[in-house]
Amino acid sequence: MIITEKKPLTELLENLEGFEKVFLIGCSDCAALAQTGGDKELEALTIKFTQAGKEVVGTLLSDGPCHNLRAKQELRGVSDEVSQADALVVLACGAGVQAVADLVSQPVMPGLNSLFLGNVKRYGWFEERCSTCGECLIADTGGICPVTRCAKSLVNGPCGGSQDGMCEVGGDRPCVWAQIMDRLKEQGRTGKLDKYQPMKDFERSIKPGVVDLRMENQDARSERLAMVIDGREEKYAHSEFGKRNWQIMLDDVKPEGLTRLQRDLDAGKFVQTAEIVPPKGVAIEKVLQYGKDIRDYVIAVNVNENPASVMRLNSLSLSHLFAREGIEPIFHITTRERNRLALQSELLGAYVLGVRNVLVLTGDHQSMGDHKEAKPVYDLDSVQLLRLCTEMMGGKDYNGHDLDGAPDFYLGAVVNPGSDLLDLQIMKMRKKALAGARYFFTQAIYDLKIFENFMDQVKDMDVKILAGIIPLKSAKMARFMNKNIPGITVPEKLIGRMEKAQDRTAESISICKEISEGCRDLCNGVHIMPIGWYSIIPQIFDPVKD
Repeated sequence: MIITEKKPLTELLENLEGFEKVFLIGCSDCAALAQTGGDKELEALTIKFTQAGKEVVGTLLSDGPCHNLRAKQELRGVSDEVSQADALVVLACGAGVQAVADLVSQPVMPGLNSLFLGNVKRYGWFEERCSTCGECLIADTGGICPVTRCAKSLVNGPCGGSQDGMCEVGGDRPCVWAQIMDRLKEQGRTGKLDKYQPMKDFERSIKPGVVDLRMENQDARSERLAMVIDGREEKYAHSEFGKRNWQIMLDDVKPEGLTRLQRDLDAGKFVQTAEIVPPKGVAIEKVLQYGKDIRDYVIAVNVNENPASVMRLNSLSLSHLFAREGIEPIFHITTRERNRLALQSELLGAYVLGVRNVLVLTGDHQSMGDHKEAKPVYDLDSVQLLRLCTEMMGGKDYNGHDLDGAPDFYLGAVVNPGSDLLDLQIMKMRKKALAGARYFFTQAIYDLKIFENFMDQVKDMDVKILAGIIPLKSAKMARFMNKNIPGITVPEKLIGRMEKAQDRTAESISICKEISEGCRDLCNGVHIMPIGWYSIIPQIFDPVKD
């Protein structure tokens, strides 16, 4: 059913300015069940309009105004009252409002906001369940839709932001991927999660949608869809990873020695990298100096892309400036803000500007940042974007068209070894590797036993792994991260050391060095995320050797 909410009375009256006589139409189906457009709501709105000085000339509780023929018949029965009205207000979904607007000559105003297509959990309790995307995949996900029920619409596994089985976005939203895993475990079908889910074909859902069964019945539509899918699979038959969209073999596009990061990792060196956050503005002098201050202590610098969904200078611009200064950048690209057209264009631009290290991420949900009202894009997930990068490195765009010059990238991704959904994190990590990721940065590590357990489970993978470390500034900071940042576990022993330390900076440096040293036998390097504390990096790392 279509779930709706009432518009504020002030908005309704503003829309009706200049119209004195009003006819009201409700919906006995979805809107009545949602308690927004039934008999009671029509009666209540009549009273409110009358008190506001409007004359309600009549009401109609339709069996479903979205049904044009039915609505036409119902309006004939009240044609005298409707003819007296200056405007109509419809308490129904957007489809119902538009159906009425097609049938009368007066202005028709929506009385409700249409929210989503959902299920009735209990009377008065509704949950969104379907995005009407036109490519239903829930046969592979235990009958649960990740397109709708994941805040980022991720279809190849969860992000790293779940905590205690709940979504990072909050609002008591369970992580749908935890639910999918539980359901498939019950059914003995967890192998379905290994399947690559290709990019959605939005050509099939161009607005407005039309199904005309006079011209083509449903069986004919189904046969035509099968032909389209078969044609794509035949076109991209060389894929070892997904059923469609890909024609480049991964082993054919693995450049060697492309960057110092790649050369040192491939040579077996224990590498040191750090993260620099772009400024919120165009004053770049300080951030460029930070890069120069740490350049002798790291082989590459990660350049964030709107971390925590806070708007900042984009990663590509700063990556280019660092490269120009001889500081090797690791360019971050997220799927949060761009569709596949913009992503491909950005990647081509990155190559032209001299950027070769690319870290592919989904990106924190926009509701966590300083532009909560922004529309999230998430046209692709990180697995799909990695595969798209691989395709471009093979000289093709998303649709298999030849590129006039192919880029080369050293592709990386991220993983959360402390995730409460570790099985799913590893499943998605394997998908990322199959899609083209050759190295991984982890969430911050403080408990080496947790990290060792993770590394033991992925030791068969032919990828490089760099452990993340966030320098602790205080015991309070450690407790905050334990409570609020998914996948981070700072042991009480370390928290106690920070509490007792007379020199917290020195203690933090000591802890970072101990973790870094402990990682030497476990992974391929470490990555410092200083959160603005760039001066600490030369105190943690020794200068790197050429």
